[in-house]
Amino acid sequence: MKRYDVVLIGRAGIDLYSDDLGAPLDQARHFMKYVGGTTANTAVGCARYGMKVALITKVSKDPLGKFIKDYLSRNGVDTSYIKEDPEAFVGIVFAAIFPGKDPEFIFYRPPGLTADLRITKRYHD
Repeated sequence: MKRYDVVLIGRAGIDLYSDDLGAPLDQARHFMKYVGGTTANTAVGCARYGMKVALITKVSKDPLGKFIKDYLSRNGVDTSYIKEDPEAFVGIVFAAIFPGKDPEFIFYRPPGLTADLRITKRYHD
């Protein structure tokens, strides 16, 4: 049986941050892709501090889901409890950065279609 310091359950998604600093989302033209979600970010942070970490979530069974799993694995998070859902999508967040001010966010996480919102008690389906 594996032993962990931390096991987290929750969101792992894609954040698209605008490279056009100070431009609102309706004017942003260039974006960079990152793994996002408080839970995924916390898992990576714990792993970077030397903890044994596992993340329980669902991702899409497509290149975005693979991107998330690969990133987490490279950063020391056990991804063996991350399931791929072939019928769902990864949630996406668009963000505009305004130096010295609060960022602007738009979340695309349709209920019933977003993988991490489809986690159930019957996790091992």
